[in-house]
Amino acid sequence: MKTIAIICEYNPFHRGHAAQIAVLRDRYPDCRIVCLMSGNFTQRGEPAILPLYDRAEMAIVCGADLVLELPQPWASGSAEYFAAGGVQIANRLGVIDMLAFGCETADMDLILHTAERLDSPAFAHALAADSAPGEGSAARIARVWRTLYGDDGGLLSQPNNLLAVQYCLALRRQNSSIRPLAMQRIGSGYRETALTGELPSATAVRQAILSGTAPEELAAYLPPAAVSIIRRSMDAGRAPVAPAALAQAVLSYYRMADPDALAACASMRGGLNFRLCCAAHEAESWEAFQSLAATKVYTNSRIRRAVLHGMLGVKEADLTAAPSCTLLLAANANGRAILAEIRRKEGIPVVTKPADLCRFASPRELMLRRRADALYTLAMPKGRESGTFVRCTPYFAE
Repeated sequence: MKTIAIICEYNPFHRGHAAQIAVLRDRYPDCRIVCLMSGNFTQRGEPAILPLYDRAEMAIVCGADLVLELPQPWASGSAEYFAAGGVQIANRLGVIDMLAFGCETADMDLILHTAERLDSPAFAHALAADSAPGEGSAARIARVWRTLYGDDGGLLSQPNNLLAVQYCLALRRQNSSIRPLAMQRIGSGYRETALTGELPSATAVRQAILSGTAPEELAAYLPPAAVSIIRRSMDAGRAPVAPAALAQAVLSYYRMADPDALAACASMRGGLNFRLCCAAHEAESWEAFQSLAATKVYTNSRIRRAVLHGMLGVKEADLTAAPSCTLLLAANANGRAILAEIRRKEGIPVVTKPADLCRFASPRELMLRRRADALYTLAMPKGRESGTFVRCTPYFAE
């Protein structure tokens, strides 16, 4: 019996995600699927369109067995940190046999070869000797690669391919016995904004919901259970959560922030701290703020991550640390059996109640988790107090 991990966001869960799980169950009929899902903020530095417990429930009712949290700050880190944090949790669970991930290429040998080169002393030396002010880590890695080896064939420039390489690199560096499994992505591209075909991108689905499209009108792109959960969350005032809903909080913070103090935060290389503060004083909206801050070097994703890391106080050392625990979000009967097995292994603690995180999470990790969840409540359609998520409980399928 194979236990397969998927590091994911499910923002929101759509038919493409369901297809991935279906392929795994067809290929490994007795497999168990464990999802390590980002919390209330995603790798893009944006609030997820639905809170973490709603997204975890969608995963369970649509085919997964167990959903655990990939917490802050790793959930909003660049590909390197996102992958490393997820693999650290998967490795320490002690029950995972394989790590499955969707990417633009399913050439596992090519992905592994690329990861091996990235982990070589020659590449590390070249990377250390070459830097550009303000350049993001992914762009820098791709540029140094091209200098040493020529064209990367899209492995370091296409988002899902880059994550695939980083997953394999993390498995290699952590000396993990987990076997990577690349799965060819089908349907729309990662950033495709049009609702085309049966398997659109999560970006297109989010944009449709945020523009006012009812979830029932998206039934061609979402599993029926996902439609029901989104509708319930919307009716309760928990969703949809839009990045622009944090505009006043962001502008207020960066208008009052000390740019010199912000320099210590992650993602602020190259003077981005000063640029964000200046943009906040000039901008009247979230869109204007991003436009004023953006350059060819500072992409929108880079800006969003930096904005979030600055507000939360994330340092580079927080991203390079290992997660001290993970939070149980949802499970079915198989998932509860996996959970019992994990606890017998006595690896990474799996915390059932968020209120108990204080017993297991490091002080820094707990602080960043709490800050992120408190910030997220400000963006929810119906006002919530900052400690809302401390009182949440996991979803258990009957």
